[in-house]
Amino acid sequence: LNTTTTPPGQSDFSFEEYMLTKGHTQSRAIRKYLHFIASTYSIFNEIFQYFPKENQNSTHKDDVSAIGTAPFELIYHAMYLYCLDSWGVKGDVIECGTYKGFSACCLSWVCNYLERRLIVADSFEGLPENSTDPYYKKGDFCGQIDEVRANIEDFGKIEQVDFLKGFY
Repeated sequence: LNTTTTPPGQSDFSFEEYMLTKGHTQSRAIRKYLHFIASTYSIFNEIFQYFPKENQNSTHKDDVSAIGTAPFELIYHAMYLYCLDSWGVKGDVIECGTYKGFSACCLSWVCNYLERRLIVADSFEGLPENSTDPYYKKGDFCGQIDEVRANIEDFGKIEQVDFLKGFY
């Protein structure tokens, strides 16, 4: 509650300051949540550090990098999934389009922690033929299933993952 006028009897702390200075000392749930976020973010950064950076089979200037998402972007997905879990919302997690599997590696750790399945849905052939947009070509952003599976085995929790082949 970081406002210019603080209500009587309340602190001038922002929510983040409260969580990091007082909240974790007063609530087991807050400690558990902060630990989840900190450890998950650390894991995401470790995966990012060692994950292959170049797409060796690049067919387009936009698919030269093998990573399409940054750890700081994925942490929001982890936070939302944690909140859903804390509210008792059950179900699997699906990623539609995985490319080389970087985000799937990260999300598989979250799913392992939350005891959920991660369904990785992709063509595993790259983009399909597209006559309406000549910019992207058939096969752009291809991560073959064996390559994606190997990346998740190396960097993720493969035991949490199911693969679903098709165009989505």
